[in-house]
Amino acid sequence: MKVEHSYNADLKAIHVRHTGVLGGLDKNSPMSVKIRDLAENYHCTHFLLDARDMTFDRSIIDVFFMGNKFDELGFERNFVIAFIYAQDEKLYEFLELVVQNRGYKVRFFKDEADAREWLLKWI
Repeated sequence: MKVEHSYNADLKAIHVRHTGVLGGLDKNSPMSVKIRDLAENYHCTHFLLDARDMTFDRSIIDVFFMGNKFDELGFERNFVIAFIYAQDEKLYEFLELVVQNRGYKVRFFKDEADAREWLLKWI
């Protein structure tokens, strides 16, 4: 998986773009390491995660248990994450429900403008 990032001053958020296949998440996966490092380096807790070119290779059951992993991944509950996706709508809708039920400020969007609008509400 390839991970690119930049700081968006208008959103006061870190824009992270993922491409490739995300097979699983653990505390050492490229995505989780990158997000933790960026949060620390930029002293920022707001993220616009663009995964439109990423394939999410997980089942509904995996998604349910993935919600439990957010703590061990190092994702803080004060992180505000707008996640943009292009495929696997049912998986992302379920993941949003799972992580929100665990107290995280995460929303999933198909449209980047909607994601940016939601993220701006948290500034």
